[in-house]
Amino acid sequence: MDRRTFLNESSKLLGVLTITSGLLVLNSCGNKEKTAYNGVFSTDDIQSINELGDVIIPPTNTPGAKAAKVGEFIALIVQDCYSQEDKVKLKRNLADVNTFSKQNFNCLFLYCTDQQRIDLVSKMEIDHEGYKSIKGLILSAYLSSEIGMTQLFDYYPVPGRFDGCTSDRPW
Repeated sequence: MDRRTFLNESSKLLGVLTITSGLLVLNSCGNKEKTAYNGVFSTDDIQSINELGDVIIPPTNTPGAKAAKVGEFIALIVQDCYSQEDKVKLKRNLADVNTFSKQNFNCLFLYCTDQQRIDLVSKMEIDHEGYKSIKGLILSAYLSSEIGMTQLFDYYPVPGRFDGCTSDRPW
């Protein structure tokens, strides 16, 4: 094989490999929808948890639960720390919230208006066990977040001076 033929055929092969790898990258980036974390939560589930958190802890002079990204935090904790049985139970509780929303307003919680969401949370607050477990997770996630620790409470950085005789409290 002479040099000219070798260069011609190798450049064709390089072109085919470049195009094929580019198509593979584009195809892998195209389907992000279904499961966001370990096959447990979809992106809609995480968004529903964020919206539910924003009803429970709305933004005031401090950012709310959605700004603290409680949905992503809960999904990560569930992925890393929960047993398979607890993952299924939490997923079922979130589905129960959506079922309750469908019964009352004929749409999923994510697609309800702000007033409908407030009404649903008020109704679920009375007697809905699945909601109460999700609410506990949302509160824990918010209070563990940077926003909850630094903007909700008075934040004192650890490497500082200790003043034991003070009336300041973090709450």
